[in-house]
Amino acid sequence: MFDKTNPKSQLFTKEDLAKFCNAWQECYDGKKLVVAPHFVVRGGQKNYAQFMQYGIEKKIDNIFFEDVIVKAILFRAAEKLYGVKPNAIGDLRYVVVPYAIGWLNIHSKGKISFSKIWKNHALSENLKNFLYSLMKKIDTFIRQEAPASLYGEWAKKEECWLAVREQDFNLDLVIIQDDLEKAGNTNRRKITDDEIEKAKVQEEYAFIKSVSPEAWQKIELWGKSSGELTTNQKSLAFSMPSNIRLGRKMSHADKNTALRILAIVQEKAPEILNG
Repeated sequence: MFDKTNPKSQLFTKEDLAKFCNAWQECYDGKKLVVAPHFVVRGGQKNYAQFMQYGIEKKIDNIFFEDVIVKAILFRAAEKLYGVKPNAIGDLRYVVVPYAIGWLNIHSKGKISFSKIWKNHALSENLKNFLYSLMKKIDTFIRQEAPASLYGEWAKKEECWLAVREQDFNLDLVIIQDDLEKAGNTNRRKITDDEIEKAKVQEEYAFIKSVSPEAWQKIELWGKSSGELTTNQKSLAFSMPSNIRLGRKMSHADKNTALRILAIVQEKAPEILNG
């Protein structure tokens, strides 16, 4: 059950976060370019360090969260479009994907409609086709321009990114005009701290109620046999099946206790929740 509501395919690491963000953005420290796609090519740890020092937003809110998810969708869609051997554009996916995403942001003037991607949790067919054509162009360009065929090493350099960034590749963004944000039509607003807290509480209650009465019975029995739960926790686990069936309102204290119980079970006996 837990794996179904929290699929591993939707999880990503801190290095992934830095990769998704740094592929999209450029940041300067004075006149020095300190965040850009070529840093992504340098590898997870180096790119993450650059992201933490220069690229991460100071204000973490719902817009930042939504933007990260959209950037993840973009990045993973591009990886899938580039393909893997033997059915791939080439063998420079780790280079071409971040470069293509960065190019897309620069040449669209940051107008790719995040609200549309967020709403659909996918790219439109036009945007996918455009991205595929763009990646083929970038792949060819890097192979042709890299000194001594050192594609990967050249792609780590600012010189390479700047060269790619300046190309138009004879691609017309009119093809993806429906994927560009219209002025004043983002359909997104920042959520207040109170709204975030209310949503968090609602999600916690929903998560607790998503655990079936049968699973709570197993949790209570496991708590008795394992000794991992306190008397109060075992008592609540015992009462949860009837509370769920009768739709009884849960107190704030019981909610926190139930969440603690589920955290213990996820760590010590996850098979109970995933069975």
